[in-house]
Amino acid sequence: MQIEDWQHPILQDKRFPEWYPVTLFNELYYLNAGGTIWTDGLPPIQSLTAIGGKKFSLDMSNGETDDDNEMNPQTNTAADILHQMASVLERIHASLASNSAIGTTLLQGEENIGQFLYLEGIEYYMWNTYDVHFYSSFSLIMLFPKLQLSVQRDFAAAVMMHDPEKLKLLHDGKLAARKVLGAVPHDLGLYDPWFKVNAYTLHNTDRWKDLNPKFVLQVYRDVVATGDKSFARAVWPSVYMAMAYMEQFDKDKDGMIENEDFPDQTYDVWSMAGVSAYCGGLWVAALQAASALAHEVGDKASEKLFWNKYEKAKSVYDKKLWNGSYFNYDDAGTKASTSIHADQLAGQCMPKPAASPQLLTRTNHKVHLKRYILST
Repeated sequence: MQIEDWQHPILQDKRFPEWYPVTLFNELYYLNAGGTIWTDGLPPIQSLTAIGGKKFSLDMSNGETDDDNEMNPQTNTAADILHQMASVLERIHASLASNSAIGTTLLQGEENIGQFLYLEGIEYYMWNTYDVHFYSSFSLIMLFPKLQLSVQRDFAAAVMMHDPEKLKLLHDGKLAARKVLGAVPHDLGLYDPWFKVNAYTLHNTDRWKDLNPKFVLQVYRDVVATGDKSFARAVWPSVYMAMAYMEQFDKDKDGMIENEDFPDQTYDVWSMAGVSAYCGGLWVAALQAASALAHEVGDKASEKLFWNKYEKAKSVYDKKLWNGSYFNYDDAGTKASTSIHADQLAGQCMPKPAASPQLLTRTNHKVHLKRYILST
C-alpha cells in the first residue's frame, strides 16, 4: 500500500511526460537492488587499526590507570599483540592509501558519507563503470548529490594512481599496465575495489578518448549543482592532470584530439579514426568546462589556457566534421565517416559553462537540470 500511495500521485498527474513515471519507478530500482555497496566511510583496512586507536579497550579496570588496578599479565599480552598488529596494518594501509582510489583523502571539512559502489548490470561485474556513470550520474546529482560527490572524489583520487601491473588484453592478447598516471579508469575494480581498478580488460582503457573529458564535465556540473567550492578546490589538481593527459592524443597539435582507429571509447566494438564527432565533442566541451572550473578555483592562468585551447579545438571540430547538415561520424574518409553517431552530441548536451548560473539551480533541495547545446 505504501508503494501504491507513493506512485499514485505521479501516475495520475498528467503534467508529467509519459517517460517520467516509467523512468522513476522502473529504472532507479537498480541503485537499490542491482548490486550496490555503501560503506561507513572507514578505509577497507580498519578493524584492527580501530583497536590500535583504542576506540574500545580490552582494559577491564573501568578506565582506572593507577598501579593497583593494572590489567593482569594475560590481558596485557593480548592488548600488546593487538596493538602491534594494528600498527603493522596502519603502516600497510598508509602505503596503500597513497595509491588507491579512496577519495575521502580529498575531503576538506565536508561530511564523510562513505564510499558508494554500484554494478553496471547483472552480467557486467565491475564497480562504477565510469563511461556509463556519465549518464546515470544525472540521477545521483539530482537525487543524492553527496553520493555523486563521493564517487567523483574516488575517481579524482584514481586519476593520480599509477599501477604498472601488466594485464593481458582480451582483444589482441597484448599486455598493458593496469592504470597509468593521469588516466581516468574505466571502473573502480571488482574483487579489490579502490585498490585494483580497471577490471575491464577487453581494450586498454588508458587509451580511451572519452573517459577523461567525461570526468571533467561531470566535475563542473557537480560544482554548479551543489555550489561546493571545497569539492572544486580538492579535485582541481586531478582535473588539470586529466586534461594534460589528453594532450598526447592531439597528434598534429591543432588543439583537437584524434582517435586511433580502434575502439578507443565506450562504444567498444566501433572504431573511430582521426577527429570524431563523439570524442571530439566531449573534448571541446571539456576544455570549456576546465576553463570555467579554473575560474571557480581562482587559477587565472589555467582559465585562459583552457579557453584558448577550447577556441582552437572548436574551430577544428567545425572545419573537419560539419558537412552542412550534421557532424560526420569521423574524418577518416571511410564509408562509415558520413554516418551519424547516436551519441555524438554527448559533450554538447552537457550544461554549458558560459551560462552556468542558469543551468543548474536548487529549489527545496532538489536539483533542476536544463540541457543546452554548446555553440559549435
